[in-house]
Amino acid sequence: MTFVASVSADRWRVLVVDTGSFLLAAFSNFLGSVGGVSLAFWLQRRHERRQSTETYSTQLYGCRQELNELRERSEKTHGEIRPGETITASFDAPSLQTLLSSPGIQRHSGRGIFVSVISLSHHLKLVENTLQYFRFASAMGQPLTGPGVAYLKAELSSTERVTEYVRKLLDDELQRLKHIEKVTSKDDEQIAGLMKAARGESR
Repeated sequence: MTFVASVSADRWRVLVVDTGSFLLAAFSNFLGSVGGVSLAFWLQRRHERRQSTETYSTQLYGCRQELNELRERSEKTHGEIRPGETITASFDAPSLQTLLSSPGIQRHSGRGIFVSVISLSHHLKLVENTLQYFRFASAMGQPLTGPGVAYLKAELSSTERVTEYVRKLLDDELQRLKHIEKVTSKDDEQIAGLMKAARGESR
């Protein structure tokens, strides 16, 4: 092999080595970029799940408080209602409607809770419509009669039972959520370590 041929062969080997190193570095950078994007995406999804769970828990608690008030109101109205009297109590449930309109109840709850909350909502709307009917009739000169009182007492007794039952369901759901996505300082430390490892930093 001539001197020129030897030098050309050496240069070729160097070129191949340099090209291989460049491709390896590029491939490593690509994997690092993909890994970083995947990690960022995972952290974002985890943050969104945590926020969704916290929002759902807040809505459950507000609804629980409202149901407790409605149960007490139905009990009080049941004991006070008399023939000839005008009923002023209202059974609107805005917190219950907020819970139903939120995607959280469909995402986090089971079918039993979802159906129970919907059924309670329909029941409360029926009670409210019935009370409005009797209020309107009283304003038109048709006071509440004995049969009307008996009917309303039966509806109010049902309201007491149903609101209490659903309230207990919501209490159980709140207890269940306490054990889901519960973040500790160790969790944060492990995630921080993962991010440092992805960036090539020492822990």
